[in-house]
Amino acid sequence: EGLTMRYADLFLRRAGLPVQDSTLLSHVAALVGRYLGSPGNARFPAEQISRVAYNAEPGSLGDYSASVHLVGELLGNVLDLVIRDATANRRSMDDVMRLMLERYSGERGFSGRDVERVVTEVCGCTTAHAIFDAHVRGAAPIDFDRWLALAGLRTVVTRAPALERDGRPQVDLRVRAWQPPSGGPLRMIVTDPSSIWGRAGLHSRDRLTSINGRPVTSWPDVRALLVNARMGDTLRFEIARPDGPFRTAVVMRGYERPVVRIEEIPDATARQRAVRAGWLARASTP
Repeated sequence: EGLTMRYADLFLRRAGLPVQDSTLLSHVAALVGRYLGSPGNARFPAEQISRVAYNAEPGSLGDYSASVHLVGELLGNVLDLVIRDATANRRSMDDVMRLMLERYSGERGFSGRDVERVVTEVCGCTTAHAIFDAHVRGAAPIDFDRWLALAGLRTVVTRAPALERDGRPQVDLRVRAWQPPSGGPLRMIVTDPSSIWGRAGLHSRDRLTSINGRPVTSWPDVRALLVNARMGDTLRFEIARPDGPFRTAVVMRGYERPVVRIEEIPDATARQRAVRAGWLARASTP
């Protein structure tokens, strides 16, 4: 599904319309940063993330959050590089999309295996099968440097404090609450076990009863308390669990995010440079 997000960005670039990131490289670097910043993206298969996104209750990934749109867009770029490398830039993901349209645009529909078969046919290589096994059906982290190297590129990853728009440190708000349609107590949703919320012992689907001794019955109530808390404030949570009540204090603190830059490999071969030129050329106005 994230492949459609990739083309949403590419169509804007090809039409010369405004985009959020100035270049394709900066756009992909930002995507990689988001991928690395949420460990759930590498912990679960893309197929599972997709099923959970639309057909399961919040918290179905435990104390993790993941985005099928993000993972899919990145895999679309990986497959594009693989196809370009295998075909000396004669073919790309554009050819995959055209062939998919030709074969599956009617009522029949298509499966993930159908997509894999078309990619393999266009690529004329076996690499696509390994990528689908590892990341679509499996849960291996994407080795970005391996695939970017096909275009003579590599990532440079550092970490920096998450900041607000005005430059102030951003409070760690990687948590939310959810109420089942059937009613009942609010349930916590922790999106990263390394967050201040996970380190305080909170878990997704914990039943939240009060914050700072004040009963909370809706997500807007919880959100108001969170966004109004300042750095260093302490929020005391009371949780109802099957084995009894659980109480914990969360000190509001900042957190770090990965910052990714994509740079050229100095000794890139002519083949790598050609793949890079073709990849970037199709992301600009004709």
